[in-house]
Amino acid sequence: MAIHTNVEIGILTKVNELASRYGLEPTDFVAEYKDELLPNPALDGQLDSTGRSVLEYIVLPNQPSKLERFELMLETLGISNESGQLIADDSEIMQALNKALELAPRARTRP
Repeated sequence: MAIHTNVEIGILTKVNELASRYGLEPTDFVAEYKDELLPNPALDGQLDSTGRSVLEYIVLPNQPSKLERFELMLETLGISNESGQLIADDSEIMQALNKALELAPRARTRP
């Protein structure tokens, strides 16, 4: 069983909060949060953590209207549609999510 930290859970919670602002459900896409691993010459080319993390959207919505809103969400987050990734340290990813939440549509209240 994988162990998840409060940081990972906090970031993925913000991912879902941002998605809801665009009318998306967590079941409309799959986001993955993981350590960035690159070959390390000092370890004979074995993969090693860089100290940064990767927020990656690995499954996209399959309905055209949801895909359009999803792409707008990625744009707000500063992620290109081609890569579907944001690679940075945890605090930078959290800042990007907070900024995207500030820019995202808000639910309209009824009088």
